[in-house]
Amino acid sequence: TPRGPVVIDILLGQDAMWELRDMHRWRATGLTNPRKGPVFSNSAFGVVAEGKIVELPNQTSEVKAITATAAPVKEQNKPIQSVASQGKAMNATLSEQLDRFWKLDNLGIMPSESSDNLTPEEREAVEYFYSTVTFKDGRYNVALLFKPDHKPLKNNFKAAFKRLITLEKSLAKSEKKAAAYGKAMQEYFDRGDVEEVPIVEDDQPGKKLFYLPHSAVIREDKTTTKCRVVFDASAKSPSGVSLNDCLFKGPAYNNDLLRLLLRFRHFKVALSADVQKMYLQIAVRPEDRDVLRFLWRKDKVIKCYRFKKVAFGIADSSFLATECCKLQAKKFESTMPEASSKVQTDRWVDDLVTGTDSLEHAKDLVKQIVTMMKEGGFDFKKWLSSHPEAIQAVPPEDREEASNQKEKAAPNKALGVQWITEADVITFKGYKAPTNEKITVRVIASEMASIYDPLGLLSCFTITPKRLLQKIRRANPDWTYDTVAPEEDANTWREWCNQLQDLEKISLPRCIKLQEEVIEESLHMFGDASPHAFATAAYYR
Repeated sequence: TPRGPVVIDILLGQDAMWELRDMHRWRATGLTNPRKGPVFSNSAFGVVAEGKIVELPNQTSEVKAITATAAPVKEQNKPIQSVASQGKAMNATLSEQLDRFWKLDNLGIMPSESSDNLTPEEREAVEYFYSTVTFKDGRYNVALLFKPDHKPLKNNFKAAFKRLITLEKSLAKSEKKAAAYGKAMQEYFDRGDVEEVPIVEDDQPGKKLFYLPHSAVIREDKTTTKCRVVFDASAKSPSGVSLNDCLFKGPAYNNDLLRLLLRFRHFKVALSADVQKMYLQIAVRPEDRDVLRFLWRKDKVIKCYRFKKVAFGIADSSFLATECCKLQAKKFESTMPEASSKVQTDRWVDDLVTGTDSLEHAKDLVKQIVTMMKEGGFDFKKWLSSHPEAIQAVPPEDREEASNQKEKAAPNKALGVQWITEADVITFKGYKAPTNEKITVRVIASEMASIYDPLGLLSCFTITPKRLLQKIRRANPDWTYDTVAPEEDANTWREWCNQLQDLEKISLPRCIKLQEEVIEESLHMFGDASPHAFATAAYYR
């Protein structure tokens, strides 16, 4: 290469490059004949240059040709697609990972999203939902939230067929993965979530037809779902429009994550559970099901199926599911007021984190929640409690095994926070210190963003990489993710990394209340700031 000998990590064919590269092209400026210069485009790896080069600006030596080279792009935000999957769910970029980190870091600082501040589109989605939702045969039936002025959605059978063939080739390389995928797909058939329909390859007048390409997300840390099939409703149809482009997403009505976790620490008896396959408990009305088609080879023959239930990966699925769950709880506001309130306020999508201060009260609360939600087709599973007696009436198969500090098994989690239920303490995951020789902004940001701490309990620890990034950026106005940290900062970084494994030694009581009767209580707040950072601390006395 122009920079000298380099080690080649991987060779990508042109078929792979199309998946990784932006279709937008541009040519170099300042050439006598720009059409004879290289063509540039953005890719997941940076800017790619290709083509013949007969002249470069300010250069006397002639370069005959160039195959392909890449340079880092400042603030590269494009997601990287998995080449092997040919359209699998896209991997999160570092920018997206950092975005999630800063959102968690801003909990309690930035104002929470409010249902009072809906956009016109969100209001239209809500109104359409409530005008079409029905309850029939023990479950909610919904309409997909089509925008009234959406662009034409064309039949994408050919593209979906090609994606299936590519998927089959990928699965053929791993017997274990193929078996897990086949099992996950078979569950849709066994539960009656899908129905077989004739294959239609062409557009039909006055009828929307769309085939969902699909791929797998393997979640090894899950106990109920090892392999989740994800359906790609963002795949473009021949008209350049995807199914998701045609749908309202609906407002994100999730409760405030920080408020949920703080309230969870206030209960003497903690309870958690989740709705089993929440999306698939809701039926889609028949007239909308033809846009939820997909192809799958069964009995050695490629067949067409379509969803009868809300599918994972559709733009409006989360809103439809959470709103139906809320509707069911509202039905019992007069007969089971506390259980109704808990499901509405102490739930994050399909996860319930709640509790009470009395063991007997907790037992009654669990029974009411199970009864109330089951009538709407929602089954709460994986029950956990800081007091096992509280969930004793729940069938064993609907309970999750409690974790303890003596065993090396993975701890339970409450909204992603590690929770050792037997000891009723919050803990953290220890990380193996990275061994990068070159410490760049990318290395620091990636490691920092991997720490999940929505409660801010590790703020005094995570402030170090934040300050390092701040310092490097201020010293380098044209910084990129590949900017190398000065040696002094690199040494500070290495010292910080050596402490990562010790995070697992931290253990804090989940419940901030005293078990005995409290006569008087008070809240004490402190705050301070410097040119580099600001912080607050709250103490409950």
